[in-house]
Order: sequence, then C-alpha cells, then structure tokens
Amino acid sequence: MTKYTVYAIRNLTNGKEYIGVTENYTSRIRAHKWALKNGRHESLKLQIDYNLVGLESFEFTKLQTVNFDNREDAHKLEKQYIVERNSVKHGYNNSFGFDGSSLKKAKKRHKVEVPEKITTIPKQVSKPVASFHPITKEFVKVYPNLTEASEEMGIHPHSVTNAIINMTKINELYWGYINSEQYFDLIKKLS
Repeated sequence: MTKYTVYAIRNLTNGKEYIGVTENYTSRIRAHKWALKNGRHESLKLQIDYNLVGLESFEFTKLQTVNFDNREDAHKLEKQYIVERNSVKHGYNNSFGFDGSSLKKAKKRHKVEVPEKITTIPKQVSKPVASFHPITKEFVKVYPNLTEASEEMGIHPHSVTNAIINMTKINELYWGYINSEQYFDLIKKLS
C-alpha cells in the first residue's frame, strides 16, 4: 500500500482552490511554489492570481491522507474532491483530475488551427507572453513571444522579463508567460 495525500492550494482573497493528489506532499508543494514563482504553473488561472496577490495570499493544506493499493484509487479520490469543491469551474483546476477529462473534451470542442508562422518560431523564443489588467484579471494583449511583446511596447525584453519575475507592472499592466495551448485559446477568444 502507498500513502497518498489529497491537498488544496487555496487563495485566501477569493476562496478559489486547486486540488491535487501526491505520494510526496512536501516535494509536490515545493514544485507548485517553484512553478508559481517562475511564472510556469500548469494552471494559468492560478498563476495569474499568484502574480497579482503573491504567495502570502495562498494556503497549502492537506485535505486527506489515505493508503491505497493503486494510483487509480488515489485519482478517484482527487476527482471526488475536485467535483465536490467545483474547482474546475470556480477554481484553478484545468480538469477533473489526473486523466485530464475536461481538458480533453475542451480540446475537442475548441480545436484551433496553428498558424504557419507561429509553428516555425524557434523554441527558445516561442513562449507566449500575456499582459493582463491588475483588477479585472482580464487579458489585455497576448503576444507569441517576449521579443514581439517588448518591440510593440517599445521597451527592452529584460524589462518585461523582470516584470514577470518580480510581479511588477509595466504601463499599469501585469505580465506573465503562458503555454502555447493557452496562447491559441486566448488569441481565439480575444479576436
């Protein structure tokens, strides 16, 4: 039997939660904190709120620790918590657990064609960047990469990078990296 912990990352300012399950709670929480600090969390909604309110506004808690014979049972328990707490629709989870069920359905519903130009951008500059409003948290503009964002804003790329890392504003907007899938979804939504 293996010990699994279902945990929550709770935003103390708005009550939203991210639910997860792990065999090593300490290591997993450390990984979440690193990803958030570096602007690379898998949940864009969680990353945006973290960038706005900081780590001190989040609480990391164990919800339940249970021994299971297999990982699938642990993921069923995680899914139960995600459903009960509605953390996909009103929280930070991207899906109903490890199987990525809602994410898979969303991809099928919102299939986006990848423009030729973007698929040929070299990997080192292809990480999309977004600016968003500090109060409404709505995206103002999404850029395919840091270079294009800095050129359009007329500022040095290091200034944008520093704003992302230090969670500071440029022109009254916050900035963050997003993954390619989120980029294409946002481009479609904003156009």
